[in-house]
Amino acid sequence: SPFGSRLYYIITNFQTGTILGGHITITNIILNAIMIPLWGIKGAAAATLITQIFTNFIVPSFFKDIRIIVKYIIQAFLLKGVFRIK
Repeated sequence: SPFGSRLYYIITNFQTGTILGGHITITNIILNAIMIPLWGIKGAAAATLITQIFTNFIVPSFFKDIRIIVKYIIQAFLLKGVFRIK
């Protein structure tokens, strides 16, 4: 989640997180401005989904120090280690 990513930035004193947060917010606003007039509430949902994918998967993969976040997010999404089948 974006909160988890931001928490990681705070813990590791990774200042780029603040800059990226601003750019990601602007990206979401632009996508909303384009998609809402075209598709209404579905456009807003699509803009948010695109922004979340960008924030949680694309951006962290460009930075070596936070690349591991993508792995953890995928593992959490797949519930890896939550259920143990015997």
